[in-house]
Parts: sequence; structure tokens; C-alpha cells
Amino acid sequence: MHFPKARFLRILAAVLVVLALGPSPSAPVDAAPASPAKLDPLLQQRSLLPGRSRVVLRAAHAGAASPALSLVPLLGGRVIRRLPIIDGVAIDLPNAALSALAGSPLVGHLSLDRLVSGAMERTGATIGAAAVRQELGLDGAGVGIAVIDSGVAPSHDDLADPASGTQRVDRFVDLTANRSAPYDDYGHGTHVAGIIAGNGFDSGGARSGIAPGAHLIVTDCDRRNVFARIGARNPLCPTIEWEKHQSPFLWSKLLGDVGFEAPRVRWAALNTLRGPGQLLLGHRLGSYMLTSAFLLRMRRSAHPA
Repeated sequence: MHFPKARFLRILAAVLVVLALGPSPSAPVDAAPASPAKLDPLLQQRSLLPGRSRVVLRAAHAGAASPALSLVPLLGGRVIRRLPIIDGVAIDLPNAALSALAGSPLVGHLSLDRLVSGAMERTGATIGAAAVRQELGLDGAGVGIAVIDSGVAPSHDDLADPASGTQRVDRFVDLTANRSAPYDDYGHGTHVAGIIAGNGFDSGGARSGIAPGAHLIVTDCDRRNVFARIGARNPLCPTIEWEKHQSPFLWSKLLGDVGFEAPRVRWAALNTLRGPGQLLLGHRLGSYMLTSAFLLRMRRSAHPA
């Protein structure tokens, strides 16, 4: 196998940097796992082949993410996209440099950046929904479920009544542009609607949805939070963009206008505290100081306006 001299020198220099950035004398000798253990099985195979690979690099810890990135160009790689939620980054790297990068104590794990596709074939069987439909005949008929998302496609075979062909979207409420006809300018709402209530028409029933629940359940987060007020990111929920959320009282008003009633708000406590968490934090003030997460439950009115 022949490598250009410049690439060989870059990889050699990077290996020296990796060795120089090794664990401190106070760290235990076995703090960093052996390099092969950090490579997923596919990358272990590709490390012996010529060419390049797209790789997801996960840092050993949050503070190691930026230093680990400095090794990538030294190894002839390039950064494709940062993945801050997992303290990682997607990179393109020569296969010959995979072992060298895995050898750094700054790197927690390397995995092949593979194409991921979603499907519903296994979901119903995995959670038992398919068995409930087949054995008990419960398929969600007569149940109204509200989807608060990006909208819904105006027409979709999987969301139609198989007998009449009419769409099973009984009501569409546009909170952004005040349009009367259904639309989905992003696609996610239609995707979620299919997971919940799709009948699998286009796949011969293989990708049918779950159709669960008899009451409307809306989970959201109130922007009225002490961290949002001072312009800081909530350390307890760092991935939530609080400014995009609304209070439960606004949701109950909007949903009340379209036929739901009896709102019940439960302020969510930290899961790790369980019962004591509900006692100390399961109210508006406690949630304001920490999370602002809430659960809003409403039922469809028997006599809608």
C-alpha cells in the first residue's frame, strides 16, 4: 500500500501529538480504552483498507471536544458538522488515520457515519400495539388525538378512511399563518401523524401507526423560566430553546377554542427526585426556578361549540 509522502508526514505528526496529549501522570493507566475498542466493528475493518470514511467522533468528555478537533486536520481529515448534543462531530478521515485518532485519550468512541432510515414495520410489534389491535380489536377508533407540530399534508393515503376515502383529519387549526386548509411546510407534523394514526395503506398495512390514547396530552415547556429571564441556558435542560415555547394557559385557551375542555396542568419535577421532586418542585414556582416543564391534559368536549 503506497501513501503520498505529505500524507504520511501529517499522520506521523498527528500520532506524535496524540502521544503528547496522553493522560496526565495522575490519571489511571487504564483510563482510556485500547484503540480497537473505540472503533466500531465497521471502522475496525475499514482501518485496514485504503480510502476515506465519514466518521462520528464522540469526545471522551465535554471538555475534550475542542482539543480532539485539533487532531483532525493533522491526520488529513476535515470537519463536516459539529454535534454538540453528544459532544461530538462528524468528520471525513483517511482510513489509515483511524487507529491513530482512536488512540487519543481525548476520543471516547469512533463510529461509521452510516445512512439511517426510519420505518414503522417493527414499532407496533415491539411495543405490543399490533397484538392489541389483532387480539382485542382496539385500533383507536372513536379517539381524537391532537398533534401540535408543523401541520399535516392536505391529503395522504395513510391518513384516509379506507371505506370512504376521506381524510381522517377532522380539524385543522393554523396557529402561525391562520390558513384554513391543511398544509405542512416542514414535513415533521405529517410524519408524527403517520406514527400515531397512519393505517399503512401505501405499504399494505406493514407501516401502520399506533393510534393510542383516549385523551389529549400535550407536553411542552413554559418560556417563563428564571434562566431564560437572565439570558442563560438552563443547565438542567440544555438542549431546550426556551424562547420557542409557550405557557400552558395559552395552550389551554387555544385548545379550548377547538373543542377541548377541563384543562389540568401538572408541573413536571426532576425525574431523578421522583416523589420528593413532585413535592418540592411540582408547582409553578418550583418549576419556574428550575425547569418550567409541564404536562397539560384536556379532554374532548361532549358538546363542542
